[in-house]
Amino acid sequence: MKNPLVLLVLVCGMHSLNAQLTIGLKANYAVNTSPSTQTELSTLGKSVELLDMQYVSTKDQLSYGLSIYDENAFVFMNTDIMYTQTEHEYEINNLIDDFKRASVKNFSHRSSKISVPLAAGFKLQNIKIGGGPIFNYTLSSSQDLSGIDNIVERENKVNMGFQFVVGYIIQDRIHIDLRREINFSDVGDNYSYQGVPVDLKSSPHNVSLGLSVYL
Repeated sequence: MKNPLVLLVLVCGMHSLNAQLTIGLKANYAVNTSPSTQTELSTLGKSVELLDMQYVSTKDQLSYGLSIYDENAFVFMNTDIMYTQTEHEYEINNLIDDFKRASVKNFSHRSSKISVPLAAGFKLQNIKIGGGPIFNYTLSSSQDLSGIDNIVERENKVNMGFQFVVGYIIQDRIHIDLRREINFSDVGDNYSYQGVPVDLKSSPHNVSLGLSVYL
């Protein structure tokens, strides 16, 4: 994985040395498209525990930051540095007994992160079509789950994804982008049950609409 990423950075860097880069501001609104999923968690021993953990949804996200853009006659390259906040919602059902707590518990996992999507592709007049990797770094996270000792929060600082981009250029300085973003992480990666990562078999993919204004 590291060698292709290093190669991509070097190619972008060499291109930048010979390019007239344009810097601007960007806002992006993302809607989650991942389905709800669930998994069973169980403990056998002195005490018996059988839980059904469900990923419910991810709230819509508004992100904002800087955008760097370059183009020639037929090719474009775009790098964004965005700040965003995400919130995943979960539900746990106790399938045996309430164990002195509510049999149904709803909770959320919130995080603040810096997202750096890199995109390159072809430009035909005012239309852009391309794609590229997304790098996410988590600045902070919090969750409001309590009363279940066997479920522990895991903090994953870095994760990646990929994006497909279709954009339109309005008078050179204003760009509108429609993106399909695929995340390589799992919505259960933030938690472990008895030391084992929770596998919910769903990733927080989304569709987003962005507006960039270049200076």
